[in-house]
Amino acid sequence: MNTWVRTLFGNIARIEGVTAVGSSSGFPTRPDNDPTPLVHVEGVTTPPVVSRGRTVSPGFFDAMGIRVLQGRGFTDDDRATGAPVALVNESFARRYMVGMDPTRGQISFGFPTVLPQTKRNVVGVVGDVRYASLQGEAEPAFYLVQDQSPVLRMSVAVSTSLADPRAAVDAVRAEINKADPLLAFDVVPVETLIASTLSRQKLGMTLMLVFGAMAVTLAAIGIYGVIAYASAERSREFATRMALGASSSNVFWLLAGQARVLALVGGVLGLAAAYAAGRLASSWLYEVRASDPVILAGAFAVVVTVTVVATLIPARRVSRTDPAHALRAD
Repeated sequence: MNTWVRTLFGNIARIEGVTAVGSSSGFPTRPDNDPTPLVHVEGVTTPPVVSRGRTVSPGFFDAMGIRVLQGRGFTDDDRATGAPVALVNESFARRYMVGMDPTRGQISFGFPTVLPQTKRNVVGVVGDVRYASLQGEAEPAFYLVQDQSPVLRMSVAVSTSLADPRAAVDAVRAEINKADPLLAFDVVPVETLIASTLSRQKLGMTLMLVFGAMAVTLAAIGIYGVIAYASAERSREFATRMALGASSSNVFWLLAGQARVLALVGGVLGLAAAYAAGRLASSWLYEVRASDPVILAGAFAVVVTVTVVATLIPARRVSRTDPAHALRAD
């Protein structure tokens, strides 16, 4: 980083409530500026691999809450005149540095071929971050420090201890304008950035809920119609039972027993359908599992409730029928 950027970051860090500030060539959900060069791990005989490469400032990991899992992170001592260093993420170390201590390794990178002069000592391993999307797995990535690999465009991350981080936006904006009134930038809360990536999912889930509600309504109408028709067809049987001494409650619970069987069968089928839908949804929805107990319990409860309610209404009507009137009509 040049002196201008260091001064700016220092001024932002002194804003009340700001706990860390850093910058990166790419930002989660916006990895457009992240190159994918070929990377060679020293001591590994396999061909060069493809990995995301990002350039960050020393304070970026603190600002983003990204943990250093092994070794150390970047510091202000990692200057352009110092030993070239790099960090790798957990996925990179697990996939490409098997059987070795990542903090003792070296990597070289380049495109279309690996350049020997880019060799860096790996000094630490950081946690994975989903950059491309919230649904996909984190990609293998390595990080360079900005003083040793300057970039023209960067995203600045500022973390605060304030209950509402947006309270610090005006102060951050003022410091940037003070540093350079002609600089073009935009301040976006991370919550807003994440919400924008989930908008398509929210629309899809809304449509699924609407269609699901319509399906449940149609199912309830269908069950009610079937039971009502079956009850009407057996009206003479029920009237005869009541004429021979069966009470209204006996007739009611006779039909209720049939509803219990339907509810259990429908519940089991509902669980199977919910599990299948969960497997489909888990492939494109964030943090949704096929075996999510909330989804399965909800599907079972909805199916059982709809079946019971749609069955008990005609059962109650049949149990209140006057047997003499039913036999006379027959």
